[in-house]
Amino acid sequence: MKKDLIKKLVLPLSYVIMGILFCIFKSVVSEWICRVIGIIITLYGSINLVQDLKNKNANLYLTGDVVTIGFGALIIVLSFVIVTVINILLGVVFIIYGCYKIAFGQMVGKISKSTLIIALIDGALYLVIGILLIINSDSIYIILGVILMVAGIIDLIQIMSAKGPFNESKTSSKDVLDVEVKVIDDEEK
Repeated sequence: MKKDLIKKLVLPLSYVIMGILFCIFKSVVSEWICRVIGIIITLYGSINLVQDLKNKNANLYLTGDVVTIGFGALIIVLSFVIVTVINILLGVVFIIYGCYKIAFGQMVGKISKSTLIIALIDGALYLVIGILLIINSDSIYIILGVILMVAGIIDLIQIMSAKGPFNESKTSSKDVLDVEVKVIDDEEK
């Protein structure tokens, strides 16, 4: 019972922790994540290389293991460049989507004024996020951190207040689902 609760709390707590890290360390957290991914890939390639060297018939896999190690090392070394490229690509996507939302909101004929305003605000938000991603502003990381913290706190509140496996009632499912089935044969009529 408590293990289930702990399992359900891990993700919301990790959201809160990641949110705090993004707010404090800003863009450095993205580089850390990139480096951790690079380390994991390098370790995976190294473990496979050692296993394949023990197996004398596995010369075919040695090249793939060395390439995996090299790819992981490249991610570790170029983490800043990778994060910058991803920020620029995401920024362009957000700007295009924001322009689409603004244009679509104005092109649709029979919508209410409030729906149009919401579409325009939505598009403008995408534009701002895209621009912030491209200029690599630390403010986008603070916004992301706040969003992660709020999402984690909301999830924690929902988990703690939910009536479910953590707050089981005294009745079991056996008591609730007590059904009697009677089969009537056509010939008996």
